[in-house]
Amino acid sequence: MVVCDTTAVTWSGTVVPILQTRCALSTCHVTGGNGTGNFTTYAGVQTQVANGKLLNAVQHLPGALPMPPNAPAIPACEIQALVTWVNDGALEN
Repeated sequence: MVVCDTTAVTWSGTVVPILQTRCALSTCHVTGGNGTGNFTTYAGVQTQVANGKLLNAVQHLPGALPMPPNAPAIPACEIQALVTWVNDGALEN
C-alpha cells in the first residue's frame, strides 16, 4: 500500500518540485510560455493560488481548464500536497 504523506509540505521541498515537473515546462507556465502565470517564481504561483485557479485546474473541478491539458493527470498524492500547501496558507517556506 502506498502512503501519501502530506504532514510536512513546504514550498521549496514539495511544491517547487511538483511544479517544475508538471507545470513549469518550456512551453507552459514559464516566461514566454503559453500557460497562464509563471510557475518558476513564488509570486507567479501566488497569483494562481489567490484566484483559485491552481487547485481548480489540477483537481479538474467543474468550470476549470484541467491541467495539465495534454499529459497524464497529476498523481493524486501530488494534488493532495498542493491542496495541503494552499490550505496551510501557501507559505514561501
